Amino acid sequence: MTIEGQAKTPWSALATEIHAGEMALLLASAPDGWQAGDVLVLPDTRQPTLAAGAETDGYSHTEHVTIAAVTGTNLVTLSAPVQFDHLGWRNQQGAVEIHPDVGNLSRSIVLQSENPNGTRGHVLLTGRSDVTARNVELLNLGRTKRIPLNSTTRDAAGT
Repeated sequence: MTIEGQAKTPWSALATEIHAGEMALLLASAPDGWQAGDVLVLPDTRQPTLAAGAETDGYSHTEHVTIAAVTGTNLVTLSAPVQFDHLGWRNQQGAVEIHPDVGNLSRSIVLQSENPNGTRGHVLLTGRSDVTARNVELLNLGRTKRIPLNSTTRDAAGT
């Protein structure tokens, strides 16, 4: 079985920092296959001060944005402004040395469960399978955790 969607650059470094309210992304290089309607992910680039023993501050500044247009080779206009700053890494002198990345989550082929809240679909690839899947999104399929299955149910009292 071979499934091959449209080739697309999966991620790109930004050429500039992004600030809350901006509606355009300048990429460091030209992406292949990015188009209007694609969904991008901008990761949280903060380094919050955490309480002792905490793994997160409880707030994520990761956001999903939609492309409105791609102009020229590396200018991406968004359909709505970004909500948060997505800043680069600075050296001790305060100069930006590494700009943040942006990922493209859209795929031209999506395999998904008909009802993700019911019995989810599964993909089973055995040892003798000859399978190639490129540029394909698998969405809402099967189990989402690698921990052992625990089918214990509890009543309202916790029993």
